[in-house]
Amino acid sequence: MLVLFSLYIFNLIIGKIGMFEQTIVVFLKEMKNILRDKKTFIVGLLIPFFLVPTMLWITSFSMKNTQSQISQSVVVAFDNSDNFFYDFCSSQKNIKIIEAAPSELESGKISAYILTSKDINKKILSGNNFEINVKYSESSINSIMTSPVLLACESAFREMCAEVALYSKNSNLKTDEIRKYLTSYQIPIKEPDSRIVDNMGSMYFNILTPMMLILYCCVGSVGCALDMTAGEKERGTLEPLLSTGAVRSMIILGKLSAAALMGIFSSICTGIGLCVYLYSSSGKISIGIRCISILFLTVIFTSVFFAAINLIIGTYAKSYKEAQTYTVPISIVCLIPSYFTYFLNSSDMSLFYFLIPVLNIVCLMKELLAGIINPLHIMTSFLGVFLYIAISVFVILHMFKQEKIIFKI
Repeated sequence: MLVLFSLYIFNLIIGKIGMFEQTIVVFLKEMKNILRDKKTFIVGLLIPFFLVPTMLWITSFSMKNTQSQISQSVVVAFDNSDNFFYDFCSSQKNIKIIEAAPSELESGKISAYILTSKDINKKILSGNNFEINVKYSESSINSIMTSPVLLACESAFREMCAEVALYSKNSNLKTDEIRKYLTSYQIPIKEPDSRIVDNMGSMYFNILTPMMLILYCCVGSVGCALDMTAGEKERGTLEPLLSTGAVRSMIILGKLSAAALMGIFSSICTGIGLCVYLYSSSGKISIGIRCISILFLTVIFTSVFFAAINLIIGTYAKSYKEAQTYTVPISIVCLIPSYFTYFLNSSDMSLFYFLIPVLNIVCLMKELLAGIINPLHIMTSFLGVFLYIAISVFVILHMFKQEKIIFKI
């Protein structure tokens, strides 16, 4: 396994080859404890596997359903009913006109409020430009999504008005004849534009996927990391382990590898769920093998980093419950960089972003998911993660040497 192999190389570098067996023993001990509760272990893997595709499927279905409903029925209100545009809209099967004030936009009673100039009929007959102002609610998705329907109505209406102006110059058209002509045309009701839905789906995909991968790199190792530190304090099994004569650095590395492995498993399940969604929605995996490989390495080292952070918290806490209290804000803080990168284009990220902890991982994931391989960004992010892991391991080693920390009750 890659984590154990990396730890073995680390042991070679620090000149403790023979002590690596102690790390293996501790690792197997911790994995045995983790696998003892098979139901919790399986559920912990199934949740991340189903979470990402379920969220993306629900988002895509909700968007298609909402757009379809809006295209079938749009509720609007006019400031003035005595004009040709009112007559044109009232004749459309998918537009319903009711009497309402502009304030009803915020309540959701209407999707749009249409303002027309009082002399619009005269301007149409004379061939002059006329204004149609449509107000939407910025806080309502339904209101915003009605704009394509009303824009199509306005466009068709203006084309017909141009013909009316042309005929009115050659003959005197009566108002009733104009109304009959304008109300005779039905705008075809189009199905939801799949391109718009797909683009929105891609946007949510690029937002949710890095967030979920980072979250499960962190959350995946929380339970076991706290149990093998704060939990052992409560059970009184940490002191016998430290008194076995095993080097404390080897004990830490064994615990770290077990905790990191759980984070890796959770993240891999998230990635598999992601691939399932991609294949089911488009019939193919749109991410290249090289990007997937680098993304896999990123997930591994990110899981090791968060596992080290969780071990630090568990070592410092007096009890498992106290440690859980500390990990809640950590899991929230790790998502902040994901929010920060919502509207960052994958191709426009500067090197500065790849120097900031956690943010560099989120930015790298966004690039890889977009199929972008930038060697400088990859090297900078990996060096940063290696540095954070080294600092975290150093902190744990220092804490394990402090008796007042590891034995405080």
